Amino acid sequence: MIIRTQDESAIYDTEKAFSIFTNENNEVMALGYTGELAYKLGEYKTHDRAKEVVEEIYAFYDSQSKYDMPVV
Repeated sequence: MIIRTQDESAIYDTEKAFSIFTNENNEVMALGYTGELAYKLGEYKTHDRAKEVVEEIYAFYDSQSKYDMPVV
């Protein structure tokens, strides 16, 4: 799946990402396979909202080929 970042400055291929997760700053991040770099996909007002977005990505993963990070 292809994901465009929230600020529309980049796109990432989830097939090349090791994981997508939330951090303590309410950001949704993609970690590369090497584990050396994490890429910010979007930032939200609450951790619960960030978790909802990760859940949406999970739900779309098998049924869609691209996903735009929603704005707050």
